[in-house]
Amino acid sequence: VDAMLALFAPDVSVIDRETREEWEQLYVWKVAEGTELTAKNCLARVSEPEGGVVVACGYQQQEYLSRAVGGNVVLHSMSMIVTPDGITRLTDEIGQPDFQVVSDPFMRWMEVHHPEDVPRVGFGVWTTVEEARENGLLTAQFADEWAAYLRANNCTYLDSC
Repeated sequence: VDAMLALFAPDVSVIDRETREEWEQLYVWKVAEGTELTAKNCLARVSEPEGGVVVACGYQQQEYLSRAVGGNVVLHSMSMIVTPDGITRLTDEIGQPDFQVVSDPFMRWMEVHHPEDVPRVGFGVWTTVEEARENGLLTAQFADEWAAYLRANNCTYLDSC
């Protein structure tokens, strides 16, 4: 995460995240949770108005939660403007089906089996880097438990069991 953040210019504009700190929290969570990213097809165009190079990539992302239960991969489309000062602008569009295909049934399972832990797991319920890390680790732990529960009950994440 630190190496990724070092690529950002001090005044980076990250679309869908208001601050650099929120982007850091997101990726600390992804690392702790076990998300896998797979780069695909990147293209670069030179001489953009901001004096940089536009790099556009399509890639795949799969959260550990999804892998644990045989869920979907989520397609992404990322675009960055790279200047001598670093990445000055970054956008990341999420394709369909998205993460909620697996996370919604997981959270319903959590509400039944671990209601006291619901506020501590899942995406975006943190305000610090440390909370994001703890949430990611706990989400992965419960993902394993949910996967075992589904196997024991001969269910998939799409079933209501």
